[in-house]
Order: sequence, then C-alpha cells, then structure tokens
Amino acid sequence: MELGDESSVITTFSTSFGRYRWKRYPFGIKSGQGEFQRKMEEVFEGLDIGLIIDDIAGITKDEEDHDAKLRIFVQSGVFKAELNTFLMKELAEDGYSGVEVRQAPARIEIIILATRTQSVLGEKGRRIRELTSVVQKRFGFQEGAIELYAEKVAARGLCAIAQAESLRYKLIGGLAVRRACYGVLRFIMESGAKGCEVVVSGKLRGQRAKSMKFVDGLMIHSGEPVNQYVDIAVRHVLLRQ
Repeated sequence: MELGDESSVITTFSTSFGRYRWKRYPFGIKSGQGEFQRKMEEVFEGLDIGLIIDDIAGITKDEEDHDAKLRIFVQSGVFKAELNTFLMKELAEDGYSGVEVRQAPARIEIIILATRTQSVLGEKGRRIRELTSVVQKRFGFQEGAIELYAEKVAARGLCAIAQAESLRYKLIGGLAVRRACYGVLRFIMESGAKGCEVVVSGKLRGQRAKSMKFVDGLMIHSGEPVNQYVDIAVRHVLLRQ
C-alpha cells in the first residue's frame, strides 16, 4: 500500500548514507529498506554480528567483552565508510567500483575495485604507493600496517557503481539525457543483465524538476531477492540550467 506524499515525508530519517523515507508500508512490498540493509552489510562485512536494518546484534561473554567489541564495530564501520567516500572522490575518473577491507595476520589489506586498474596503480606503481601513504596518514596507521591493491571489475557492464559513474560523466560532457541513459541501458543489457532500470531526476534542462525512468528486461522490486540479485548505485551531478 503506497503512502501519500505528506505521510511519506513524516517517515523521513537520516543516516550516514543520506536521508531515507518510506514510500510504502514496510510489509515486504517495495521500500527503501533494501538499499539501507545492503549498505549496512557492506560497511560491517567480515564482522561477527547480525544486522537487521538499523539494529546490530552480537554475542559477548560479559559487559567488558561487549564494550570492546562495540568499539571495534564502530571503528570498523566509520573507517570503511570514510575510506569509501575518500576513494570515491579520488578515483571517480578511474572507474572506482567499491572497496574491500580484509584483516590479514600481519596487516590490513585494502582491495580497490575499479574498471581501470592500470590508472589506479599508476606508472611503476607510483600512484598506489601515494594512495597508501595518504590513507596511512589520514586514518592514523603506522607505516607498513596497511597495503593497497587494485582489482579489475570482471564485468564492467554489470557493476552499478561503474555504470552510474559512466552516466555521470556523459551528462557532465553535455550528452543529451535520453541518449546517455539509453546508451548505458543498452550496454548493461548487452553485458548479460536480466533487467535494468535507470532513473534520472532533478532539473535536467529547465527550471522545473522532473523525473525520467528507462527500463529494459525483468526488474525485481521487492523481497529478499532484491538484496541478493540487484545492484544499486546513486550519483549526483550539477547540470547547466
């Protein structure tokens, strides 16, 4: 059951990923909680905890163990969120598609997923060393405590982040909205996707804001399959008016 605009606005809540609001009653139909759940799982990936929307559940021995694990959860979540924001800005033109943080016995391994790994590495590995140094200083790690790697995205057309960045740069370059969206849509479907939906909203050309939706194939909008099979990415761009 859909909520009216006035009722929907009342349900607005803020998170570190942005502002969300319910558009339908949350009974497993269509809602914004799927994307939020995905973001939470992405931030706390690898930690021995359970996540249900904004609830974090973990098993501890006593109060001291609880406090110690809580500090680790918070530090890990904040670090990964800030690292992702930093790399998104720094490597936007290199097809940045996400980051994985792995805790190795000797050091922390940070795997940068990108479509242009050679550009991320730089000539003779110069740029990746510079990024390692910046991350060490910015997040207070000792020298040698972290190691950055670049991994190529296997299927660029099936990576939502990569295609959202591609669409963003097409719009910045002045390409017509419809042409840019259909180009991205066609490339995604040719890469083997079962379905795709591209939504562009805002002041696209004139002063009046509007929304345009481009759909092809089969799209899943509700239930657990959305979390398992649908990749979502959102990007913002300022256009000339």
